[in-house]
Amino acid sequence: MTDEQWNTLLTVIDGQSVEPMPVGFIIDSPWLPGWAGITFADYFNDNTLWLDANLKAVRTFGDAMFLPGFWAEYAMCTEPSAFGCKCSWPPNDLPFPERVITNIKDAASIRKPNPQTDGLLPAVLDRLKSNQDAVRKLLDDITEDEAVKSLNGICSPIKWQTGHIAFYTDYLVKILGGENTLPEKWIELYRGGTELSDEHHSFLPFDKMRAELYERFDALNEQVDNLDESKLQEEIAFSPEWKAKLVNGILMLGTHEFYHAGQITVARNILGRERPFG
Repeated sequence: MTDEQWNTLLTVIDGQSVEPMPVGFIIDSPWLPGWAGITFADYFNDNTLWLDANLKAVRTFGDAMFLPGFWAEYAMCTEPSAFGCKCSWPPNDLPFPERVITNIKDAASIRKPNPQTDGLLPAVLDRLKSNQDAVRKLLDDITEDEAVKSLNGICSPIKWQTGHIAFYTDYLVKILGGENTLPEKWIELYRGGTELSDEHHSFLPFDKMRAELYERFDALNEQVDNLDESKLQEEIAFSPEWKAKLVNGILMLGTHEFYHAGQITVARNILGRERPFG
């Protein structure tokens, strides 16, 4: 989802009219494996193939709004597995959970799950972390000249996207209880909706910007690893227009990072760089 699409979605959620009426698509495990030529088992179990399939969708349908896109969950089994449901995994079909109770009167006996340890929830959190490794592979060999190169309006320069990912990572660190470390100028230049200018290119050398992003990744992982499970269900104001449970906000911002990984992959292709994966 691009920043423009995200802002359009927020406008719709706020009850305002948008012309023409926007259309979004849910795209995840029921459709992607077969379309990408892989099995359901590979899609769920191999993070690289999962990422490749989602990147292929973004590259093929760049103008489409996906809601949310890069769905990190394991079909309908993630939350049920955390509550103790047995999950069945056909090799080339969607998995499904079985009942954990047979009578609604037994609902109170179900133990509240811990997202850090129970069922597939830890795997989802690890999948979101694994995307950071993908971003590192995309950025590690990029030079300063390549980072600021204009990409003919197809996507923003890699340097801007790097600063933008760092801005949102720093923002999420703060939401989770950590400290913001990026300077105010960074926030001014790289938050969503900023116009590209020469100041973006001269603000900071790309190698230092990349290092700052990686440090923010580490800070975010530390916050997630030490997160109190009860806080995940708190409703947080991520922006004046958007309030959500913390766990849903983490997942949504994770898809934002996935989107920019796809954009940087497109940029590398324009620059003649080999894809590190996919």
